[in-house]
Amino acid sequence: MIEIFQTLQERVKENKPSVLITITEVKGSTPGRTGFKMLVGEEGRIAGTVGGGGAEYYIIKKAKKLIEENVQNLSETILMTKEKNDQEKIKVKSKDVVQMDALCGGEMKVFYEVFRYERVMYIFGAGHVGQAVAKLAKQLNFYVVFIDNREEMLEEMNETLCDKKIYFDFSKLESAENTSLQLDENAFALLVTHFHAHDLNVLKYLYKFYPGMKYIGMIGSKKKVRESIFKLKETLKENVSLENLYSPVGLDIGGETPNEIAIGILAEIQSIIYQKDAKHFRLNYSEIE
Repeated sequence: MIEIFQTLQERVKENKPSVLITITEVKGSTPGRTGFKMLVGEEGRIAGTVGGGGAEYYIIKKAKKLIEENVQNLSETILMTKEKNDQEKIKVKSKDVVQMDALCGGEMKVFYEVFRYERVMYIFGAGHVGQAVAKLAKQLNFYVVFIDNREEMLEEMNETLCDKKIYFDFSKLESAENTSLQLDENAFALLVTHFHAHDLNVLKYLYKFYPGMKYIGMIGSKKKVRESIFKLKETLKENVSLENLYSPVGLDIGGETPNEIAIGILAEIQSIIYQKDAKHFRLNYSEIE
């Protein structure tokens, strides 16, 4: 039991989606007992058991589906009976009741508790602005990942600013494949590297492999942003929705220091999360040809 909770804690810290499954009640003969627990990830069973056999196989499959569909928690009753002339192994009786082809004749109530960070932020660039954004993002319960091509910057960074650091050569993104960086598409990305050409490489990479991100914010002057958008469209050579692109990044609320810029960026992200109108710096990209 201790192993399950220790493993779960480690996985949450690493932002690995996990489902803690508990048998909350049993009636009659079943493979599992009340209190049995099992931990499941995207890769399958990690620790514990709920009794083995077909029931456990079904529960693991169900847990993986909850992760895939981004469902929070679920209670379900599994009826372990066999109906005459019924050829189906699993039969959905209602929203939270399924029947399993089994001879034991009992039933189990199962609770699936899903653990994952709801908000993931990738910050490309570990400079002053990136670190100022991270400090605020952590206070808003973001899982923060820094990605930079300066190893010394990552090593010297205060550990409390982020949950993960990735050293990566941005210049390699020009010819990179989607396996180069394993990113969560259901995330927020901020491009604030120390070199605008790196920002452009990251931008092209994201729209090639992760175009559905919730937010892609890129720092830069209006002139630089126009040049980048033109090159992005030229590279992709197809109509790409830039609805999730916010560049120049942030809200027009004043301020020039890294901390002030960070407030504008987080305020922008907050306005998107809560679907509020705000005065954005972003350009009209449809006019850039």
